[in-house]
Amino acid sequence: MKQTIDAAACLHECLEGKERKKKWLELGSQAMVKLEKVLTNKRLENDIKKLSPMHQTSAVEAYHSVVNHFASKMIGFSY
Repeated sequence: MKQTIDAAACLHECLEGKERKKKWLELGSQAMVKLEKVLTNKRLENDIKKLSPMHQTSAVEAYHSVVNHFASKMIGFSY
């Protein structure tokens, strides 16, 4: 089932100032069609479903980076 983009159904408030003057993709333009094709790709959808904040390792990697910075493995510490 192909999903289409409804430009009238924006979820943000009314845009003002700089936000209003930004260049937006025009419906039906080649760029919009390509972007829609990428974002509605089934493989991408399936990959995104597999991502979970419970299984991300970035927090653990950041913790180990801090530990290694202040307690280097090259120097022995007794805790």
